[in-house]
Amino acid sequence: EDGRWKSQVRDASTRAKYITANSNFTREWYLDMFGHDLSKKTKTIPAGISNNVDFNKDVSWIDKKLKFQYEKMVLFTGRLTQHKGVEYLIKAARQIKAEVVIAGDGPERKYLESLILKYKLTNVHMVGYFSSKLDTINDYYLRADVYVAPSVWDEPLGLVILEAMVNKTPVVVSRKGGVTTLVKDGYNGFLVRSRSPKLIVEKVNLLLKDEKLAERMGERAYKTVTEKFSWDKITTKFYNLYDKCLQKPTITKNGVLKKIENIVAKKQ
Repeated sequence: EDGRWKSQVRDASTRAKYITANSNFTREWYLDMFGHDLSKKTKTIPAGISNNVDFNKDVSWIDKKLKFQYEKMVLFTGRLTQHKGVEYLIKAARQIKAEVVIAGDGPERKYLESLILKYKLTNVHMVGYFSSKLDTINDYYLRADVYVAPSVWDEPLGLVILEAMVNKTPVVVSRKGGVTTLVKDGYNGFLVRSRSPKLIVEKVNLLLKDEKLAERMGERAYKTVTEKFSWDKITTKFYNLYDKCLQKPTITKNGVLKKIENIVAKKQ
């Protein structure tokens, strides 16, 4: 811990009229770190996402480009770092009869590629990072039958999970950090213990096999996003908070005005 940094953040927090956190988990972490006396002014306002999705778009180019053998597809998107837990998805892929697409790049890539070779997996595809091709990554979300986020650390929120959910893709995610703000186990996705390929296999295969369940969860996931995480909802929350910040305090006889009158009276 950097004591100077912590002191500066604490000082700024004390001066601030309001503080926002992107999940209840982040809020609790912040209060534990900088003081629960900041509780009243610390509000949870999550990240927002666009819900403008063309569900009729043809994304069959993905199947052709990657030469899919299976009809179903499982997706991961994100930076390839150890705390993202992608190795557990790759280990799970040995028992998943679907194409597993890993979109992202990072320091773990070579290790993950070595696992794919070690297990002789022909159904796992490393497609890299799409830095400026938003339409391309959105096509992958739309094509996916299941989205997996196997993180081993406490995700503050999980924006990539929101991106999958807005495409009506059922999700299987580690029960870590702020993701419980988004995913209700068994309702709009599944929460699993981290570092468990076995549980990933179990839930992914269930969704791949039971299309009605997958469709139901996907619709609920979309509903969750549109009702709670659309930009319209989030910007309204921020607008209302900013509006409260700009409001002048009400001065009453029992408040500041009374104190001023007392000071004036004493001087007279």
